[in-house]
Amino acid sequence: MIPKVSVIIPVYNVEQYLGRCVNSVFAQTMDNLEIILVDDGSPDNCPYICDGFRANDSRVKVIHKKNGGLASARNAGMSIAVGEYIFFLDSDDWLEPDGLEHLYSLAKKYNVDFVRYRSFRTGWPGLPENAPCMLEPAREIAGGLYDKSKIEKDILPKMLVTAQLTFSPVLGAWGGLYKHSFLKENNICFYEDIRYSEDVLFSANVMRKASSFYYDDNAGVYHYFYNPNSISKSFKPDRWEACKSIVNHAYEDFSGDKNFDFSIQLNRLTWFCILLGLGERHNITDKKQRNEYCKRIMADNMVKQCVFKPKWYAVSKKQKILMKIIKNNLWWIISEV
Repeated sequence: MIPKVSVIIPVYNVEQYLGRCVNSVFAQTMDNLEIILVDDGSPDNCPYICDGFRANDSRVKVIHKKNGGLASARNAGMSIAVGEYIFFLDSDDWLEPDGLEHLYSLAKKYNVDFVRYRSFRTGWPGLPENAPCMLEPAREIAGGLYDKSKIEKDILPKMLVTAQLTFSPVLGAWGGLYKHSFLKENNICFYEDIRYSEDVLFSANVMRKASSFYYDDNAGVYHYFYNPNSISKSFKPDRWEACKSIVNHAYEDFSGDKNFDFSIQLNRLTWFCILLGLGERHNITDKKQRNEYCKRIMADNMVKQCVFKPKWYAVSKKQKILMKIIKNNLWWIISEV
């Protein structure tokens, strides 16, 4: 029997959380599942924990591979998945018992290419426990069914980056249940040279290729856990290289689109990535190193060639001044602010 859902869980240095994550999948009310644990060269006891799960449950498959990052791990899981739908679950997060059954029922009811949902924020400082994951106003979208015309009207204009220079409203590979045949037919996977924010372009390509999707903005499905040691909350000295890869792949994928003009969004994405890369300067305490970091980024051809048109960005006056300073290569000012 073909599994209804293949749950792909990348695993790296999360031995204190992995049991909670995997056990939440074992506890699903949907029993026809495939559970793929991708040990991405984890240096702790995770490889042995994964093998223990496999020994005790025939639904579990385990891949052991050298470390390649989240994109590589998710691709590895997709390469052996046989389920009707694909679900990505981060190993420090977990699911409500009826989560997958709920999403699967929506996917079948509306016959869509994927279903998205609003997650819980669990354990986040300053937030109530299990607070709904609210986004910036520019990123919020209405719940309900989206056909192709509604996608083109409401989503594509801010699919890569919003005019406010915030992330897309549909970011997060773990934020959806995807029809496996749809991903295969459109050759949608993750770019493995993007080490951080690797799901930006995955999510964008999913949205661009989709004929329809359903968004459940009240779903009690997924616990997005605040892990202070996770990759998304630590200093990344190679952040700029990852940002450049995002921009380069985005231009390859979207600049020649015949159905929608992404040119302004690609410019916004470039500026977003420039600001994201320079944002790492706040994590550099040594002044000389911080100066060199800012100087190196602002001397990059991607920064030099990026067009600055203030009317394209719905950001504050202060933000526009900051962008103008960057465009004029005043790196010593950026290093101090």
